[in-house]
Amino acid sequence: MNGGRLTLAPDETARDYLRRACAAPRSLGIPALGEADRRGEVVELYGPAAAGKTSLLLQICASWCLPDSHGGGCRKVVWLDCDGRLRPSRLRASIYAYAARACERGAQDAAADALKRVQVAYCASSLEFLCALEAVSHLEGEAPLILVDSIGGFFWREVKPAEDQGAAPSLFQACVRAVGRLSSRRKAIIVCAKPKFFRANALGDHREYLPREWTLLVKRRLVLARVSADRLVARFGDPQTDYSGSFSFGVGADGCLAF
Repeated sequence: MNGGRLTLAPDETARDYLRRACAAPRSLGIPALGEADRRGEVVELYGPAAAGKTSLLLQICASWCLPDSHGGGCRKVVWLDCDGRLRPSRLRASIYAYAARACERGAQDAAADALKRVQVAYCASSLEFLCALEAVSHLEGEAPLILVDSIGGFFWREVKPAEDQGAAPSLFQACVRAVGRLSSRRKAIIVCAKPKFFRANALGDHREYLPREWTLLVKRRLVLARVSADRLVARFGDPQTDYSGSFSFGVGADGCLAF
């Protein structure tokens, strides 16, 4: 990348390059990301278990892959499941529910069509995660939206390298660098869930545990918390400044409700 311009991907035709360069930005389907889905942005969804991270990823997925007639962007999505918890039935139900809310007529067909644009890779280790990221980097044409659930899934399992300068990077560090290359070279939008492992001092507090290399990649963070049995809240903003915005939402069997 030079001066914020897109670079020509390996073996990319002039037609594909122009289509990618001129493509209109799409909404990511939730209030905090609706107006500024800049290409090459890394977004983090941070929160404890049952705080709505996967539900928001499903909402984002539906908003990206559904056809225009049902509120979507008609674009490709790659979901990298590092937790092994994504059920195909939940993915189908969430996409159908989003389509039906936009236009009930033809929602079933729209959802079936959208699913053809979603690829799911189940990653059981950092090595498999790294291989999946490298495979995505070699896809032809416009980079897909990349959803990761979750980015911290393997961090604690690794034996960390020695502190000396000559130590080889860990597999997790290699994964972070692969994410950075997808962001900078392919201008992919990457949304990652990150679990919270520490007790917060206040509602929605964020405590970093991943390496600084990851922290520097994140351009926007949503800090999630459950405030009642059926209501969740998200604070969002620039991780380097503050979390000045917020919104609340509900989660039902078919995805996010009532933003």
